[in-house]
Amino acid sequence: MQNIGAIGLDLGGNNAVIAVAKRINVEIITNEASHRATPIVIGFGPNERFIGEQGYAQLKSNFKNTIVYPTRFLGLAADAPILEEEKKYIFTPITRTDDNKIAFEVLSRGEKQRFLPEQAVAMMLSKVKENIHREGISANDMVISVPSYYTEQERKALIDAAKIAKINVVKLMNESTAIAAGYGIFRKAEMSANPRNVVFIDFGHCSTSISLGSFTKDHTAIVSEIHERNLGTRDLDWRLLEFYADICKKKFGVDITANPKTKLRMFDAIEKQRKILSANSEAVISVDNVAEDEDMSYTLTRENFEDIITSIVARFGQMLSQFKSAIKVPIHSIEIVGGGTRIPIIQKIIQEVFNMECSRTLNGSECIARGCAMQAALLTPAFKFAPYTIQEANFYPIRCSWTFREENGMEIEAEPGMENKRTAILFPEGCSVPTAKVMTFHQDKNIEISLSYDTQTLTGGSPLLARFIIQGKKSQRPDFSTKVRIALNHNGLLELDSAQLVEEFFEDNLAAGGNGASQNPGFFGQFTNAFQKTFKQQEDEVKRKKTAQNTDLKTQVSFYNSMNEKQIQYFTDLEAQLLNQDRLVHETYEKRNELEACVYDIRAKINEKYANSLRPETKASMLAELDQLENWLYDEGAKASIQVYQQKLDKLKRDIQSIETR
Repeated sequence: MQNIGAIGLDLGGNNAVIAVAKRINVEIITNEASHRATPIVIGFGPNERFIGEQGYAQLKSNFKNTIVYPTRFLGLAADAPILEEEKKYIFTPITRTDDNKIAFEVLSRGEKQRFLPEQAVAMMLSKVKENIHREGISANDMVISVPSYYTEQERKALIDAAKIAKINVVKLMNESTAIAAGYGIFRKAEMSANPRNVVFIDFGHCSTSISLGSFTKDHTAIVSEIHERNLGTRDLDWRLLEFYADICKKKFGVDITANPKTKLRMFDAIEKQRKILSANSEAVISVDNVAEDEDMSYTLTRENFEDIITSIVARFGQMLSQFKSAIKVPIHSIEIVGGGTRIPIIQKIIQEVFNMECSRTLNGSECIARGCAMQAALLTPAFKFAPYTIQEANFYPIRCSWTFREENGMEIEAEPGMENKRTAILFPEGCSVPTAKVMTFHQDKNIEISLSYDTQTLTGGSPLLARFIIQGKKSQRPDFSTKVRIALNHNGLLELDSAQLVEEFFEDNLAAGGNGASQNPGFFGQFTNAFQKTFKQQEDEVKRKKTAQNTDLKTQVSFYNSMNEKQIQYFTDLEAQLLNQDRLVHETYEKRNELEACVYDIRAKINEKYANSLRPETKASMLAELDQLENWLYDEGAKASIQVYQQKLDKLKRDIQSIETR
């Protein structure tokens, strides 16, 4: 394999797109079906798993054992409010684990099993690795995109999934930043020292984001952004499904949403109709057997479609207005990406709010993957770039609270009037990422620091993030402080960088040797020595310098809702076992097909090439043996082991070789 290329992965809600940055350009890696996007679908059968294209192909017939939208469940607790919205689009039962996590319950290899979202995503990432390695690229280092609204728990869950799949995440890159990076890097020649401000609108399958990027020749920065977690084209499709469900209820007396197979077929037909309406004034939907012996056909005009989705368009318009009102800089242009921006009513409302024409210079389906690949190239030493920086923004404000405790654990009460001074916003919304802050405490007691999201709009999980306990150490000097450095790293995750006791004091810096005074002074000598002594004292005071002694303190670090190394190793071993089982099944299928092809090939040679060279009884015997082997393949041999297939294949090859030798 060639070990060149920086990998960027757009791991979206329903599709994964892989891009590789090479020395000349950025290319998209296709899957086994030669498609540029791979469905994020994981199906489980009696013998093997079906992932990606294979999973999507058997979704309608195996919906109960097929996981869809696994990235939407990463890091969520089993009692998260947004789960009810997600359950509308899935068909696999969800259960609660002992530690209040989500688990998908499926029938795999004849046994009922439960898989965490991290495991499901790891399975998809293993498929991504397979597609990459098929292209001859051995790299397992990737920059993976995440929605900006992903919380710390969701980001850690994705990193855990990557570890299970044995992928090294070089960086988690916000989708809005990836779009902006792709725009800025490929337009460096157009930029100047004066910032260019561009609005990016991504109306995707599951969510919508609006961001403002600022660009110069050597810099890309996200200035501001807003997101709606549940506003995408699938919400439009759901409204159309409800519309057609009402029609079927009145016409046929059945609820088509109660039948998963019918529901899936309706979603496929609705998506096709919606795409046709983006370019045409009307489109026909036709679905067979929506009810017993009943077919549904309906012609929908674009005006009717826009009436049906009015409330969703209104929500989108409110997002646009809210974002525009917060912009205080001149806008150069508006770039639109995502499947939803192809809908005329969506483009129209964007133009009305911003009073500008929309631009589509970016590839709406691949720009995130390309931006991630360019970021990966910037972080890879093998690629040589002119200095270029990409600055991300923190989405949720992070609050820090602290208490002081005695050695016995008792909390030290705050001084009167200082009760509310033990909390502050450490990382505000919109601050640059990565970044770090130093907290200074004039205490040598134990310090307990708690970090949490300070927002009412958090929908992805618990606001609690981490707890740090700094073990105090008695200072030996009167002038001291405890300094704690907390970082928000390049993945948007909290880290405790350091905790130190800093003791400051004056250090003497006197020169060695005598003071130059006379040992036997007379009157004038005594006067001279007194003057020199006074001057020397003043000089000594000037030479004393203030210095600091830093002592590292012991710490206890606790992060919430993340896997430990033992759990990750267990799931890694399990994924490796499942991969080996799938590989064995595929190799067995291939060996069976090879044996079957060999039967046909030898039969053809006996009847044609060697027809006049064989005795009639030998020919009849061999043809009978081939017929018997063919019947065995379609009967009891259909599920034989790879070793049995290999033995029979070797025997056939020996037989034909002996004929050819004669």
